[in-house]
Amino acid sequence: MDFQSEVLDRSVNTPVLVDFWAEWCGPCRVLTPVLEQIEAESNYDFKLVKINTEEEPNIALEHSIRSIPNVKLFIKGNEVASFAGAMSKTAVENWLETHLQNPQRNKLESILISETDTDAKHFYDQLDDFLKEFPDDFEAKVHLQRAAFATGSKIDTEFLKSITMDNPYYLLSQNLILLDSFIKMGKLPDRFSHSDIEKAQQALRENDLETFISNLVKTLLANPGYGNEYGRKLGVAFFCALNPGHILVKKFRKLFDMALY
Repeated sequence: MDFQSEVLDRSVNTPVLVDFWAEWCGPCRVLTPVLEQIEAESNYDFKLVKINTEEEPNIALEHSIRSIPNVKLFIKGNEVASFAGAMSKTAVENWLETHLQNPQRNKLESILISETDTDAKHFYDQLDDFLKEFPDDFEAKVHLQRAAFATGSKIDTEFLKSITMDNPYYLLSQNLILLDSFIKMGKLPDRFSHSDIEKAQQALRENDLETFISNLVKTLLANPGYGNEYGRKLGVAFFCALNPGHILVKKFRKLFDMALY
C-alpha cells in the first residue's frame, strides 16, 4: 500500500485511524471489528485503514510496531496518539473522544505539530493566544515556557517550580529552571569560569542560541569533565528545551555527545 497517500495525505483533511494487525493475532480479531463498528456508526469523524503487518513489514518497521494490535491516529500528516492491545468498544470510544471530539485538545495538538515548520516567535504567539482562550491548560503552559526560552522571553520559573516529580513534565521544568538560572547568574563561580562558557552565557542572554551551544561544545571539548558536569547538564537542558526537529538540535546534538565522550 502507499502509506503516504492512503494515510498521511488523507489525514490532512480527515483523521486516519491505522489498525496494524495480522491474521494469526487473536486480540486483533477482537479489536478490528470494534474499530469497524465505531467507524460505521459515524459518531466520530475518521477513516479506518487496516494494515496487515505480515503483508507490509516495512511499514510496520518504519512505525516501530513491536506488538499487535497496535492502533495509531494520524491528523494533518502526523501521528498524534496511539495504543497497543485490544480494548473494549467503550474504551476505544473514550480514547477517540479525547483526541477527536475535544476542540481544545485538537487546537493545541495542531499548534504543537506546527512547531517544526514555524519560527519560534510564531510558535510562542500561537501558544500565548491559545492560553488566552484556555487559560487553565497545563500542557500549553509548559510548552509556552519552552517557547519563552527559544525566543528570549521571560520564563515563568514559579510555575515551573510548582511541577511535581510525578508529573511527566518535571524533567523539562528542571531543565528550563537550570537554563534560566544560568542566564541570570552574575559572575560565574571559579570552578565554572572559562572564556568560552562566559561567551556562551552572554550569547544566551542575547538569545543567540547557536553561539551559546557552539561555545558550550568548545568548552567541553577543551575541558573534559568541565565544571563537575555543569556543562553537560546545560547542554542536556538546552536540547531538552528545543523541539527534536530544531535546526540546532540537528546541527549540534552529535557534536555535543562527542564532546562528552
